[in-house]
Amino acid sequence: RIPILGDGGNLYQLLAVEDLVDAVVRCFGAPVGGEALNVGAGSFRTVRDDLQSLIDHAGSGSRLWPVPVRPAELSLRALELARLSPLAEWHYRTAHKDSFVSIEKARDLLGWEPRLSNAETLCATYDWYLAHLDEMRGAVRREAVADPTAYERANYIGNITSYTSRFLHAQPIHLHKR
Repeated sequence: RIPILGDGGNLYQLLAVEDLVDAVVRCFGAPVGGEALNVGAGSFRTVRDDLQSLIDHAGSGSRLWPVPVRPAELSLRALELARLSPLAEWHYRTAHKDSFVSIEKARDLLGWEPRLSNAETLCATYDWYLAHLDEMRGAVRREAVADPTAYERANYIGNITSYTSRFLHAQPIHLHKR
């Protein structure tokens, strides 16, 4: 089971790293100094739908497990106070709410268009993770030789990453004039 806060019916816009880099590079040649530009996926569905796309892609047979928001928030807050929470407060207080931005200004001023949807970003990240799994395990082993607590930390992080993916939340890019 894969826990999600709430029923997963909220819209949540992600952003592929490749699309972020493309937008930033385009800023170098565009007259956008002092502008605030929002970037994010151009195509996104509900959290439930996007995660189901990942589950289907992985062929895992996992099921989404809606968790009631308020009890989860209280539990995660207690874990955070004990420095054990896998999520920061911002995440567990907003994951069940709609979160998306208009990317029209970035499209207009930069000629930028995101290439990957939320579902494509999640699936590409999953594929990248599988392709680099042995490499990452080797790095953990090398670090564990130098620091005996590294293996425990990596195991903890590994457990967290089994529920999350390598992606960025859509955030505004603030450019300042020099």
